[in-house]
Amino acid sequence: MGSRYSNYLSENICDKSDICIVDNNQEVLERLNERGFICFNSLSQLSKKHNFDYGIVANWGPDHLSTADKLIKLGCRRLIIEKPISNSLEELIEFRNKHESKDLFVTVHHFFKYTNFLEAFRKAEKKYNFGEPVGIRLSGGAVCLSTSGTHYLDLACEILNSEPINVSADLEIDYINPRDKSLAYVGGMASYKMKNDLFIHVSFFNRSSHSIRIEVIYRHGVIEIDVRDDKFIFYKRAPQDIEKFGNIITRHGKNIFIGEEDFEFYDTVQYVVDNLMFGEKPIVSLSTAERTLRMILGAIQSNQERSKIDLQKVKDTGLRIS
Repeated sequence: MGSRYSNYLSENICDKSDICIVDNNQEVLERLNERGFICFNSLSQLSKKHNFDYGIVANWGPDHLSTADKLIKLGCRRLIIEKPISNSLEELIEFRNKHESKDLFVTVHHFFKYTNFLEAFRKAEKKYNFGEPVGIRLSGGAVCLSTSGTHYLDLACEILNSEPINVSADLEIDYINPRDKSLAYVGGMASYKMKNDLFIHVSFFNRSSHSIRIEVIYRHGVIEIDVRDDKFIFYKRAPQDIEKFGNIITRHGKNIFIGEEDFEFYDTVQYVVDNLMFGEKPIVSLSTAERTLRMILGAIQSNQERSKIDLQKVKDTGLRIS
């Protein structure tokens, strides 16, 4: 599992002797052994006699659900699964159907859900009287529609308070992940039509290191979300332009900077672990994770088929994403 999880657990929740770490990298295991963790290089080395209660799945996306399934068989009843939940919609549905009737707790690490970010955003939105958003633009360099995009697609759906209907995409698929060249890095453009005639437009470029830029679009303004400097930046049409054109939608006039506010953006490992250990219900359910997976796989399918894809009819493409 990820080092941030093991560090937080050993420093705040339990002894290192209570934590079993499975990793297929021998050098990593040797370092962890030196620090006092119990380590294995395969789940096959574990058995129910180890008496596992909790599991954290933080390997590559294509292996998440098969790993979770093995942990459940070993006795784990409460799990964190990292994003993306899988690279296969069929696998996710099979996993959910197999386990949803059991007394299991499974939460997925979509990090915005474990913060008060949406609450802070709504407060700022109301303070400056923006009204309801009509859409969101996500742009940046090598962000990857799956690797980081999972978090931002989920956030966009929450800000819009809407569900995705279909997607049209023209993607660039590269293999630039330095830790595993078999994993696709998904750039390019994807346009999502949302319920209530809203939209999410995505533009990522794999040959740029530009950090993500988020723009929430309103009838008379824009809120930019700067996740690097932890700021909301507010622009609205000049009052005289609104008065001049009334309710007419027009290209005339300009957006005026009206202010900015800071928000707190912090590491969410503590909060997702606390949800695992003490939460009554998962903060991010399998159904929420499925929505975002459909958005990613639908874009990949759209790119392959060169057509608009109904997100309720998504097909697996076999592309390895993480």
